[in-house]
Amino acid sequence: MFRNFLFPAVFLMYLLYSCGEVAMPDGTDRYALDIGDCLVETGPSTFEIVTWNVREFPLLGEITIVALADIIRRADPDLIAFQEIVSEEDLESLTNLLQGWQAVILEVSDLNPAFLYKTSEVTLIGQPVSLFENEPEAFPRPPLLISVEHHSGIRMFLINIHLKCCSGSENESRRRMAGILLKSYVDEKLPAEKVLILGDFNDEIDAPGQPENVFYDFLADSLNYRFLDMGIARGNPELWSYPSWPSHIDHFLATDELFAEDLKTEVFAFDRCDAAYLDWISDHRPVMLRFK
Repeated sequence: MFRNFLFPAVFLMYLLYSCGEVAMPDGTDRYALDIGDCLVETGPSTFEIVTWNVREFPLLGEITIVALADIIRRADPDLIAFQEIVSEEDLESLTNLLQGWQAVILEVSDLNPAFLYKTSEVTLIGQPVSLFENEPEAFPRPPLLISVEHHSGIRMFLINIHLKCCSGSENESRRRMAGILLKSYVDEKLPAEKVLILGDFNDEIDAPGQPENVFYDFLADSLNYRFLDMGIARGNPELWSYPSWPSHIDHFLATDELFAEDLKTEVFAFDRCDAAYLDWISDHRPVMLRFK
C-alpha cells in the first residue's frame, strides 16, 4: 500500500536548537554529527539525487531520526531514495523535522523503499507504482517506481531497488534474475523515457563479465544502459559506499536518454568525518548524483 504524504513543518518536542546544537533525546547536548568537512555545495541550479540505505531506520530511535534530519538539512539534496525504512511512522517522524519535504513510501515489508523530495525543487508526477510484487525470489523487497520533474525541466522515472544481499551462488542468481526482469521492464514499458535505476544493488559492478558480473546484461548493452558510478567502483576503495566490507554496492544505472546530461557522482564518507555515523545512521554511505 502506498502512502504519499506532506507533513507540516512541526518540530518534535525533543528537537531544540541553541547556537546550532541539538538537545538529543538522551539529554546530551551536542551537534548531531560533525560532518562539515564531508559536505559539498548544492544549489537551485543543479538537481541532486541521493541513494541511501539507512540500515533498519531508525537504528537508535529518536537519536537517529534527529541526526539524519540534521544531515539532510545540511547536505541539502533535492531528492533521496531510501532503502530500509522500517515503517511509515518512522518516515513521518523524520519528515516532521524537515520543512518543505514530502515523502512517498511503499510499505510492504519490514524494510521498505521510500523517496523523500524537496517540494520547492521537485514535483511528483502521477502515482507511484509497485513493481514485481509477484517475484519474491528476484525481489524480496518490491521496487518503487515514481516519475518526477525538477524545476530545471529535467523529467525522469526513478526505480528504487534493494536487491537480495550476501554472497553465494543462490543469492547471486537472484540478483541476476532481478537485473534481467528490470531490463525487460524498462525496455518494454519505458523504451524512450529517461530512467534512473538507483539503490542498494548489493553487488559490485566492475567484474569483467559472465558469470562474475550479475549485471552483465546491462553492461553488455552499453548503447542503452550505463552505470554512472563506475568511476567510483573502479576508484579508491576508501571512498566506496559500503566501508565495512569494503565494497561499492549502491549504484545509479541510467538509460541512454540521460547520457547527454552533465552528470557527476560521489560518495559522502560521513563516517570519515565522524565515526559515530556508522553507529547512529548506517553501515552504508549515501551516494549522490548531480545533474548540472
